[in-house]
Amino acid sequence: APTACARPAGVSTAASYWVVLRILGEMARYGRRRRSGSLGPASLIVNADDFGLCESVNRGIARAFDQGIVTSASLLPTGEAFDQAVELARERPALDLGIHLSLIQTGPVSPPARIPTLVSSSGRLHADWRAFLSRYARKAIRPADIETEFRSQIAKALATGLSFSHLDSHQHLHMLPGGLPIVVRLAGEYGIGAVIYPDQARCAGARPGRRGGHVTDGRIVRV
Repeated sequence: APTACARPAGVSTAASYWVVLRILGEMARYGRRRRSGSLGPASLIVNADDFGLCESVNRGIARAFDQGIVTSASLLPTGEAFDQAVELARERPALDLGIHLSLIQTGPVSPPARIPTLVSSSGRLHADWRAFLSRYARKAIRPADIETEFRSQIAKALATGLSFSHLDSHQHLHMLPGGLPIVVRLAGEYGIGAVIYPDQARCAGARPGRRGGHVTDGRIVRV
């Protein structure tokens, strides 16, 4: 029987009235600037994370793509429903795919003995981002272990024969100072065209040179 999964951590920000009002405000500002001629047409990518986490998430992403809402999904190599997500992706060749790297909440792809600082006594990745960051702040996480696990996850995804346009990560942990250089280097090494750089700053505060269109050779795209 199909399985459902509860959100393992965090609280959805989409449930906040402030977020909804901010989205509507941004749409209104964009509309005014389009009508004035100061902006060209927008290119919108709607990306769904956690593709492969569980069957219910997979079904939701597939349905959202089929209905024209989602245009991209990030495949989670450590997810319990990874194989199902791969099959759903193969049935939808127009769905753009990324790899959703993870350092928490699931079992690792690498043998636990090869990544001792990333796993608990049970052999699973640390329970959540708080547990991970606590160890990271105490320098109890080895960058070499992060690279080993990320390589294993990328290799598992590429072994499916699917094509991937970008790398991102669960809870944005690839943005840590010791993680981002590894991910950018691996993107270039494996020929993956972009690394997602999460940034919710307003346009007025945007730094030049970090926002862009087509990104190749493992450079960073800011979203």
